[in-house]
Amino acid sequence: MLKEDGTSADDILIAVGLVGSIQVRNWKAQNYNELFHVFDTKYEGKVKFIILGGEDALGWASELEKNERTIIDLTGRLSLAESMACIQKCDAYVGSNTGLLHIADALDKPSVTIYAELEDGSDWDGDSPARYGSRKEGSIALIPPAGLDGCHGYCRKEF
Repeated sequence: MLKEDGTSADDILIAVGLVGSIQVRNWKAQNYNELFHVFDTKYEGKVKFIILGGEDALGWASELEKNERTIIDLTGRLSLAESMACIQKCDAYVGSNTGLLHIADALDKPSVTIYAELEDGSDWDGDSPARYGSRKEGSIALIPPAGLDGCHGYCRKEF
């Protein structure tokens, strides 16, 4: 399926988990678009982002700019087993703290994960990178230093 979508053996493949189980775990599509544009410009199409997720990710994926040189949108098209096989072929994972991150971690893939947990959050909270984050050396947890409008520990807003 990836070969049909234009990948080659020289490409760097990055699995992207767009959505988490709750809205606050989702990064804005505009931010992903910026990320994709920077990588496309810098690496001239040699980095391919494989967009993954189920039916819940379809709306989010529709907001992405579909640059055919760097984006392969597989949202809503794969079973869980196929998603796992796709992540196995990828070099890294980027996205929400979601099941796809844990699959990438189990497959020993480095990751950059976006968390709703704040720096002053408890290690026992349900979104804590210390408790639920990647164990892969070199993986990066992006944790906001502070919340909006008085959020502490974990931002429970819907955005």
